[in-house]
Amino acid sequence: RRLDLALTLLYTARGIPVVYYGTEIAARGQGDSYDKPIGASSRESMDFARLAGSRFDERLAALAALRQAQPALRRGAQRTLYSPGSSCQPPASSLDPAADFGDRMYVRGSFDSWANPPPSSQLLANLGGRQYEAAVELPSGRHEFKIAAADWSPEFSNPNQDTQVGVPITLSTLSGSGTNSRINVATAGCYAFALNATSLTQPVLTVSARATSGADADVLAIARTLAGQRSIVTVINNEETAVDLATFPGGGIDVQGLLPDGAVSDLTGTGLALEVVGGRLRGQVPALTVTVL
Repeated sequence: RRLDLALTLLYTARGIPVVYYGTEIAARGQGDSYDKPIGASSRESMDFARLAGSRFDERLAALAALRQAQPALRRGAQRTLYSPGSSCQPPASSLDPAADFGDRMYVRGSFDSWANPPPSSQLLANLGGRQYEAAVELPSGRHEFKIAAADWSPEFSNPNQDTQVGVPITLSTLSGSGTNSRINVATAGCYAFALNATSLTQPVLTVSARATSGADADVLAIARTLAGQRSIVTVINNEETAVDLATFPGGGIDVQGLLPDGAVSDLTGTGLALEVVGGRLRGQVPALTVTVL
């Protein structure tokens, strides 16, 4: 099954696919050439009789046909939509994080001694529709913080009441050290700072403990794009168990502008279907499975 993952990545990633003879029957060779006498080979003779019992010849044909039919797979740019990372990473987004506020906004606070400049890991990602989110590792204890740009203009907080985990709170444009927001963190961990910026002067913040079950998954998602052509998204689950994309940061893999909202089906005939909701790819990807959308 992992050979299928590797072959699909080979045909959908940048570059020219090169397949050695015998791959269509999953030939394993005859050991390591370096363990053999000089002049001896680990080459395995092609056994054409095994083609009837192998599915890889048909799989290679399907991948080659898809590559021929989709110009983005041959000449398109490539970008990574998701790759295995830390258990507390911000949602991946292709949207401009400075689109609404005129500058990039960060979660800044006493939990990292008001780091200046603020670390990129605490950047509020633009999820579209004036919705922003950052993921921050918080130690237990009481912290002060603000939502602010690197140069502190603009900056938002609410010093009048404590921020409660899971409870929305309205922020205002306030400056000065005595205007910080406050939060009590009972359990250290990853917390999502979700900012609803429908009002750019009084955005609403919700801090929540974030499930990180999807964030460490051995999953790779890439996109191939070419102007005027259909974009192609490949998702590979290298886990031994199924993965629910809805558990990923932001509630799914960001495919905004790549795939339309609604059901999307695999283009290579596997029958797997996922769903795009609000620009986020969601659904169950079975263990050791790849899908090309």
